[in-house]
Amino acid sequence: MFTGFAGDSSSKTHKVIGGAAQNAPDKFFTQSSKGTTIIQNFCGENFGKVYCSCGSGCNPQYTRNVQLLNSKFKGPGLTLICLFLFKLNFFSIKILKTSGSIQ
Repeated sequence: MFTGFAGDSSSKTHKVIGGAAQNAPDKFFTQSSKGTTIIQNFCGENFGKVYCSCGSGCNPQYTRNVQLLNSKFKGPGLTLICLFLFKLNFFSIKILKTSGSIQ
């Protein structure tokens, strides 16, 4: 799932409330816009990344925030949150449950 459009400089809040996904070799969510993505009450299994902020291919770069709340993930999984250091990126994790092989 892609949240936001990199060409929009206004700050947005993208909310994913509930839902599930599995078998994503790359990522479940990517944020390219300025603002916050909230992933709450979500379940995922067998993934590369749960969330990734847009990397060097996104121009311009913006400050991005992600909140991972009350969610469950089952491995194999490689990364819960991937942030790029082009701008100040922030994350918070609350009440997270994992099982299986998650690094």
